[in-house]
Amino acid sequence: MSIPAILIATVIGTGIGIWWYSDSLFGKTLPKNIHQKNKSIYLFIFLNTLLTAIVLGQFIRAFNTDPNILQGMLLGGMAGLGLITPAVATNFLLERKTMSHLVITVLHHTLVAIVMGGIIAYFS
Repeated sequence: MSIPAILIATVIGTGIGIWWYSDSLFGKTLPKNIHQKNKSIYLFIFLNTLLTAIVLGQFIRAFNTDPNILQGMLLGGMAGLGLITPAVATNFLLERKTMSHLVITVLHHTLVAIVMGGIIAYFS
């Protein structure tokens, strides 16, 4: 697993998340209490994305002896749809959040996992 690949994937994944939830994309769709301009959360977002990239890198290394970008993206998509989506959906149902909020969040996490999987595999 390449540390530069993990860091590049983390920066790009964090950037996608910041853009995804900005007013220029889906920020205005979310409830007001969700969309806050608290700058201190960006460190935690970065650290969570870093953890996701590290684990995804381990998956790619474990399941592919010679990974390529498409295999990395496929594993990212599988993680997004098979691991992240059910966990997020369970929380959203228990918290009684809206279906549109669920779809926006699940698509964000799945897209980030696909992009990061491709980046990590490309540099591996």
